[in-house]
Amino acid sequence: MIQYVTADDRAVPTVLTGRLAAVYKELVCRGAAWSAANPTLGLPARRRRVVTQRHGASAATAPPSGERVAARR
Repeated sequence: MIQYVTADDRAVPTVLTGRLAAVYKELVCRGAAWSAANPTLGLPARRRRVVTQRHGASAATAPPSGERVAARR
């Protein structure tokens, strides 16, 4: 049984019962499970790969990610 409520949580005389209520509940539960499994849906993706610098590596030896190094002629 699904009972509707108002915005301030007062019960409304309308209820949803039977198979339709079971389908509604199944959709709500599946949606909750799916959103728990996919928590980043709708969040912006990284545009560039995040690279951590190795221990002992110098920042001057490697160009920053995404930049091209000019070829010597």
